[in-house]
Amino acid sequence: MFNDAKAEFESRGIGIHYAVKANSNIHIPSLIQAQCLSVDLVSSGELSRVIAAGFSGEQMVFSGVGKIAKEFKQVIEKGVGPFNVEFAEELELLAHIANQQGKQVWVALRVNPNVIVNTHKNITTGAKGNKFGIDPEHAIGLYQQYYRVGNAHGFTDI
Repeated sequence: MFNDAKAEFESRGIGIHYAVKANSNIHIPSLIQAQCLSVDLVSSGELSRVIAAGFSGEQMVFSGVGKIAKEFKQVIEKGVGPFNVEFAEELELLAHIANQQGKQVWVALRVNPNVIVNTHKNITTGAKGNKFGIDPEHAIGLYQQYYRVGNAHGFTDI
């Protein structure tokens, strides 16, 4: 059953990524690697564990809020992609570090769609004013800014 679901997603160009933060036990990445899946990372510590499990950079996505320059440098060196970007400032920092290293990176912008869900106010993630993602109008401007300059900012796609 799992192989059918995996094949169905992959036939549409959709990858399955395990969020390492959900359970960072050192053995879990090995189990994920054995299933030929990919991983979603939020820290350099998780990066170390999945490299030890045999993952290549192309099998990793770097996400999460609060990324720092040191982590960007480590992740770029390992060839990780894409980077899920939450803020304009984060995109600027990523571009700067990629340029310093002479590397190109693949970027995905996390857009906050301003969707109101009837749930507790402290757990919403897609409404205007939430800390996650970029508002659609700003995301379009960032896309145009970085797409136009392309390789000058070290990005292969955005």
